[in-house]
Amino acid sequence: SPGITAPAPVATATPSPFTLSVRFVGEGGTDAHRELFRRAAQRWSRVVRSTPEAVTLSAPAGECAPWIPAVSERVQSLVVFVRIAAIDGPNRVVAQATPCYVSSTSRLPLLGFFELDEEDLAVLTDRGVLEQVVLHEMGHVLGIGTLWNYHRTLLSGAGTDDPHFTGPAARDAF
Repeated sequence: SPGITAPAPVATATPSPFTLSVRFVGEGGTDAHRELFRRAAQRWSRVVRSTPEAVTLSAPAGECAPWIPAVSERVQSLVVFVRIAAIDGPNRVVAQATPCYVSSTSRLPLLGFFELDEEDLAVLTDRGVLEQVVLHEMGHVLGIGTLWNYHRTLLSGAGTDDPHFTGPAARDAF
């Protein structure tokens, strides 16, 4: 009947046991820039549905990138070191991110890094795309596009004009 609307559907979310922990190295970026990384980490933590095992990780300083400190701790999910610093000047490499250590049992990343070129921050912010760039690169640390063929075959068409992900569970969920 007119004037009556159906109640909105209610969604119940089960908290994920996965936690993406962001650790900043250096003084680059503003508090607002750093908050974008925290929000991206929270968003990916809600999306990833794995139940990670705790792993003792010992990595020497500089193992993944020269600016990353040593790590010697029990890691439950994923630790991402983030640096906002000059990479190569404006309009070249905007950001780079990758996993460094991967669990031998789950094959999921345990430690990775994300570097954002501070000389591209103003342009990315002005264009309104900085948050999307951060989310995109954080996906690379999680293994999207970087670990598809790590002890498995989840990429078809590599090196062609039509590469695509073939993971059946993720494709079904999507």
